[in-house]
Amino acid sequence: MPRNSAASRRRRGSSALTPSAVTQQIQSLELQRGVSLLSRMGRRILLTEAGERYFAMITDEVGRIAEATGTIRGFRSVTTLVVRATPTLSNKWLLPRLGAFLEFPMRCCITGAQDTPS
Repeated sequence: MPRNSAASRRRRGSSALTPSAVTQQIQSLELQRGVSLLSRMGRRILLTEAGERYFAMITDEVGRIAEATGTIRGFRSVTTLVVRATPTLSNKWLLPRLGAFLEFPMRCCITGAQDTPS
């Protein structure tokens, strides 16, 4: 599976950063502060003593930033739900239930596409 596949991005969370970008940011921080935050042993990466102290100091703030970021939604932050159904399914089942679905408070744009029987 490619590193940047959709499944790989979902496992990493919503972060759009690649592992190499994270490494570059950490190295930049280490250079600015003049201290090593990580020790690398083969494929393993461990926090140094300074890294552990820094992590303990910033954990709450990073969590608060992540939480705040998750709660705000911009003007264009709308989820699109695309529904594909045959005309019969749409008319007999989906459309009668659509009103109740739309009563839920959410920011969602619903579009429909008609599938024709093969």
